[in-house]
Amino acid sequence: MRIIKVWEQEGAAKLNFLPRMNFAGDANKNIQNHAGTTGKMKDSEGNYYYISHPNFAYVLAYGFHQIFQLPISVISLQSFNLILNFLSALFIFLIVLEISVKNIKLSLLAYALYVFNPAVMWFQCNTYMSDILVHFLFISSLYFVLIAFKNNFKFYSKHSLLLYLFLFIMCLTSWLGYLFILALIVLLFLKFKWKKEFLVPALILIIIPCISAVHFYFQYKYIAGPNALIEQLSDRFSERGIANSLTNGFENYGVILKNIILNHGLYVILLLVLLGIKFKRKISFLKTDSGFILKLSVFPVLFCYLFLPDYSGHDFTTLYLTPFVILYIVVLFHELSPAFQLSKTKANLTLFIFIFLAVGWYYGENLPGELSIKGKRYDCGKVLGETIKTEAETEIPCLLISDTPLGPEVVYYSGRNIFEARDTVEAKNFLKENGFKRGKLFYETSCASIEIRDLSSN
Repeated sequence: MRIIKVWEQEGAAKLNFLPRMNFAGDANKNIQNHAGTTGKMKDSEGNYYYISHPNFAYVLAYGFHQIFQLPISVISLQSFNLILNFLSALFIFLIVLEISVKNIKLSLLAYALYVFNPAVMWFQCNTYMSDILVHFLFISSLYFVLIAFKNNFKFYSKHSLLLYLFLFIMCLTSWLGYLFILALIVLLFLKFKWKKEFLVPALILIIIPCISAVHFYFQYKYIAGPNALIEQLSDRFSERGIANSLTNGFENYGVILKNIILNHGLYVILLLVLLGIKFKRKISFLKTDSGFILKLSVFPVLFCYLFLPDYSGHDFTTLYLTPFVILYIVVLFHELSPAFQLSKTKANLTLFIFIFLAVGWYYGENLPGELSIKGKRYDCGKVLGETIKTEAETEIPCLLISDTPLGPEVVYYSGRNIFEARDTVEAKNFLKENGFKRGKLFYETSCASIEIRDLSSN
């Protein structure tokens, strides 16, 4: 939200649609809040930039607000999320409709399971970032892949052209698009070998990420030069990658597993039950082209979990698993349904109970009210941010001393960049280095308990 808020204040075109993390004003410069790891992605005016992924997610959200003349707020972004949520569920419906040969009831089942999935209800309805947009693009592209392969992947067909467009947007949004394209090239080769049906689409699929990567490089290199850009990307990949996790004793893999259980626990239990029954029967769908496509399309997600465990340790990445968990549940349920011998009434009751439990699972993890399941207030960051916004002075920096790391929500609600200091000595040094005689110091002693005073650089 901070990036598009900065764009709203200063104009996105004026900033070349670069994801700047600093608000306007000298008092907000040379303060790095969640911008990167090397600290080198800073322009000559002291603004930092977030370059961990391409910027299309910000461009689309900003465009949405500009078209409908909406002020950027939590509510407006949640509304935008709900549109993506509906479209994602719609494509889940269409995917099942395609692989089940127009079974509308099964498609509606998949739609319901998706909409009431705890991970979907939280992340796709409450938060917005590149990962939320690319999740929708991932699902929609998967649908176009299924249709394209059904038509022998004619590179000029309507669905193939739509696939290329969605993949290009996906690459402009997240690196996940590059991994998905790699999986598609493998799919094409396994199906068509070196025939014309492989060569032309494969060439197009190679060109798409190349254009996206060149665009990313030339747009971002002007911030601080190509060397700083490459160094930041390399450092970010190293931090997110498997080497870092190996030195930490595989801790990140445990975090990934915990997040999957917390967000998909009920669905995983159902999937395991169906898989247990599956061992006694043959599942014909998994041997079809559509089944093979679904199996190989999960490759980008598994790659992230295995080789980018620090990134995948973020709880929102469990959203990527959602379509595959639901699709496998629906397929297994459909092929095993004769064994259950459920009447229409019993089937509807079973679905109602499962959805009721899923919603209960969601509220059990995200308790309504003021306190989280851990007994902490939800609004600590908001209270601190709004306090800083009220008490801050435009011409002097905001400084913070706190036992809790500064959250991005604090920066957003305050509308200020905030220098985190370990003590008053470090805070004074920052003021001296940046030519300020004084600053506004905020002590956060506990949640919503804040002491405020002026701090001189002397």
